[in-house]
Amino acid sequence: MNSHSRSVSEFLDSGSRHSLNWDELWEEWRPVTPYGQDAKRELKPFHPGEEKAWEESMQVLQGDIKALSQTEVDVLQSQLEKLPDIRNAAMTQQASVFSPRELLLLKQFAYYGKTLSDNWKAVLAGIWDSSMWDKLLKPFGNVSDKSFSIHHVASDTYRDNAKKLAEAQHGLSQAVHAWREWWRQKTGIAPDKEGVIRCQLPQQRDAAASLRQLANADWIQETPFESVFKVETTDTVRAFQNQRDDVRLAMDKEADEVLLRLSRTLRQASKTWQAAVHQIAHIDLRVSKTALFLSWRIASVPKAAQSIAVEEAVHPLVERRLKSAGRTYVPLNWEVPAGTSVLCGSNMGGKTVAMSVLALCQLCAQYALPVPAKRFATHLFQRVRFYAGESSGMDTNGDTRGTSSGHSTSGLSSFGTEVRQIKDAWDILLTGETALICFDEPAKSTNPIEGEALVVGTLRSLRQSLPNRNTQSSVIIATHFPQASAEPGCTQFRVRGLRQAGLTPLAGGSNVEFSNRMKYLADAMDYRVERIDTAVWSEEGLQVADWIGLPREILQESRRYREGRGSSKEAGES
Repeated sequence: MNSHSRSVSEFLDSGSRHSLNWDELWEEWRPVTPYGQDAKRELKPFHPGEEKAWEESMQVLQGDIKALSQTEVDVLQSQLEKLPDIRNAAMTQQASVFSPRELLLLKQFAYYGKTLSDNWKAVLAGIWDSSMWDKLLKPFGNVSDKSFSIHHVASDTYRDNAKKLAEAQHGLSQAVHAWREWWRQKTGIAPDKEGVIRCQLPQQRDAAASLRQLANADWIQETPFESVFKVETTDTVRAFQNQRDDVRLAMDKEADEVLLRLSRTLRQASKTWQAAVHQIAHIDLRVSKTALFLSWRIASVPKAAQSIAVEEAVHPLVERRLKSAGRTYVPLNWEVPAGTSVLCGSNMGGKTVAMSVLALCQLCAQYALPVPAKRFATHLFQRVRFYAGESSGMDTNGDTRGTSSGHSTSGLSSFGTEVRQIKDAWDILLTGETALICFDEPAKSTNPIEGEALVVGTLRSLRQSLPNRNTQSSVIIATHFPQASAEPGCTQFRVRGLRQAGLTPLAGGSNVEFSNRMKYLADAMDYRVERIDTAVWSEEGLQVADWIGLPREILQESRRYREGRGSSKEAGES
């Protein structure tokens, strides 16, 4: 568990977090104790300069994955879940006395911690101080019992008094029984435990008359339905009551002294208790990381490298959603060098998912988590950004969802948001801080001529400035602009797009449901990313639009325009 003091508020900005659905993926890592959950919330990513600690954390993760099976993880987590929440009791430095409830929680924490230590010595060797748990449990007396009792820690005098109390209670019970039987024989009615006799009228009128004649019975109430009397107890009953009360008073006084003494002893060991909480949090994080690894279909431990390389990576959330829709997820293979890269390809060809998978793997790696990939090699960045313009996250197909209004919460238009994102990236890169920055079709919300000019201008400025200021950052721009995808000095990639067979006509024609059209379209796409030397411009947009179900009239006019027959005269004549 890394505990850096460095501020990392800008490691991942809120917009990137939202576009990547990072919070949803982060929630798949589930520590089971409140201590592990607290530690997870406080966890900070590793940064450049912390490579040694980062690599050590990944070695630990690799060792845990090799050591623990799914069954062992399940058993360990079930035992961790038994640990009660003692944060309020163990962490306070006040001089107040612990309540019996708090002492019970503390003892159960120590008891289950020791049980965990005893049962998993081989697995926890080197990271678990088993002697600490013996020290924590010892002050509670009976270490084999997870319950708490004053008897376990009191003196012999207290235990002698406990015996006397039991004897007094027994004697009192017998005396009360004899007293009630005497009245039953005398009047036919036994008093209740408060010494009250109720004579139902008129059935027990004679008993009531008899009671009025007795000196040790007080007539306290008369109604048309009953006569009520209070009868005196015997000297024997009063003697046992006094004996009981005296013993109880002595025991209560000693119990207060015992609780005070035990509370002081436990508070003197507050650092040990805090160390135990830290130890539980540490093992909980480690076991839950292994559980996360085992929960993903494809997973590995990231490796340190000079550049980014990913093999058979998936977006777990998108893969799960596609599977539920009967569609297949194509894993990502991609080697991304430092500098500026351009990613082109078909509409709905997987550019967004490819970049998001890369960014998610990087985020997991910087928190020393398993990554959803067969292999992932990378280095540490100070910032990670995923700019998708006005996006509200990824839908079930892995595409970013645009807002309905075209305006961000900051009041900027979609184009204003895109410009601001380009400026933010520029400011980051000019500081010299290393960053992984992904742009998902920047400047797409303005007219295409100026949009292309903005993207080309961004690429050229980055090419001119980055080598002098920032040699470790990687910037990836996904775009449909032809000139941007052919810009020299950038590493060119493309998503392959439609396979050679293309989109064959569907049986049923225009009557085919949209969901089935999308499934067939996905099957016809080749989502693999490949590096290219020369930009290969894809002209598959109209074919995809046709497949999705765009009206034939619109498609015909669109094709005429593309083929150079779209003059205003021709449009008017048609």
